[in-house]
Amino acid sequence: MNIKICGLKELQNIRDVIRLQPDFIGLIFHPGSKRFVGSDPGFFAYVRSIKLVKKVGVFVDEQPDVILDRVAACGLDVVQLHGQESPDVCRQLAARLPVWKAFSMDDQFDFALLSAYQPYCRHFLFDTPSPLYGGSGRPFDWQLLQDKPVPLPFFLSGGISASDAEKIGRFVHPHFEGIDVNSCFELRPGYKDTKLLNTFIHELRH
Repeated sequence: MNIKICGLKELQNIRDVIRLQPDFIGLIFHPGSKRFVGSDPGFFAYVRSIKLVKKVGVFVDEQPDVILDRVAACGLDVVQLHGQESPDVCRQLAARLPVWKAFSMDDQFDFALLSAYQPYCRHFLFDTPSPLYGGSGRPFDWQLLQDKPVPLPFFLSGGISASDAEKIGRFVHPHFEGIDVNSCFELRPGYKDTKLLNTFIHELRH
């Protein structure tokens, strides 16, 4: 079970979260988000120095050259595309580093769309539809994924809370590989409750 803690933006909180040993941390580079990390060179330098966890940069309909500039500045390990990016954008970025593509999940989702992205993506991420592009705090019905042809390993996202550990343990899909948590573990936007996260992570891993 891979665990990604997303939406971090304060240095000391990032340090505290890393001590919990998640597999990934997520940094949001979308200016429209309440969890936008900004553009401070000192912040970027610290992120670049992080080696203990994988760093995922989250972007929404950004130009590939801008994304790659942030990849270099922050030493990002993965790019997560959370908007309406085309397979060709994924192709351009996949030449440099792993790409995850996020999709909003509802009962109208066309799973046939995934095949065009499959050659250029390492993972998919399924989230709750929201105009805020993540951090809505609302879950979607995971049963929408049951028995569906998802061609790549995927993460569940969207409103996952501390009370969901048992539910996560019961969810079965051959390509289910991890979870992405964000707003349900926050004391304020971008600042995570590390005590709550610690309890949750321990419950998932033991």
